[in-house]
Amino acid sequence: NQKNTWELGLIDHLSKIIHAGEEEDDETNFQKASCTLEAGVKIYSLRVDSVHSEAYKVLGGINRAGRGEEADLGEGGDAEPAQEEGVNKKDVDRRISPASTLEPSFEALNVKKFDAAFTVDPLYHQTTAQFDEGGAKGLLLYNLGVYGSCCVLFDSFEAPDKCILSDPEKAEVIDLSFAKELAAAEPSKLKYSAIACPSLPTS
Repeated sequence: NQKNTWELGLIDHLSKIIHAGEEEDDETNFQKASCTLEAGVKIYSLRVDSVHSEAYKVLGGINRAGRGEEADLGEGGDAEPAQEEGVNKKDVDRRISPASTLEPSFEALNVKKFDAAFTVDPLYHQTTAQFDEGGAKGLLLYNLGVYGSCCVLFDSFEAPDKCILSDPEKAEVIDLSFAKELAAAEPSKLKYSAIACPSLPTS
């Protein structure tokens, strides 16, 4: 067991036990070697468990000492009046226990879907819904809006305060009257420079 595992010296004499009968017999006794190896593995495992338990005992003592010092500092050094009033050390440990910061009610941690819907930006909610679709329509940049000088619009909070609207009255009219004669003329009467591709034959 863990109490007497450090007193056993079998591990130090494993090689001597295995090679003890090799002088008389040339063959290796694998049964003796396997039994010896199994005993050594058990002793090593018990030593590891012993070190692990002792380390956690030391860690627990350090944590208790640290919590006691924090409690003394938090109460402003009034440890003696607290003992006089009947407050023992267990009550102080229970008061500063990390378990007291956990929510005891499981229902309080659950947020209803109806309440959470108002905290989500509507434009962002719509964009994420379209982003989940498959194909080219599900690409992120395909569903994002653009405003100003090609600025990407992720949600409604990034919308600019002042938007520049297009004025239809200031639209310029382009004169295309010069193309009327070219459209009415036959292709054979057009000049060579007016042909789109000289390599193509004209009818």
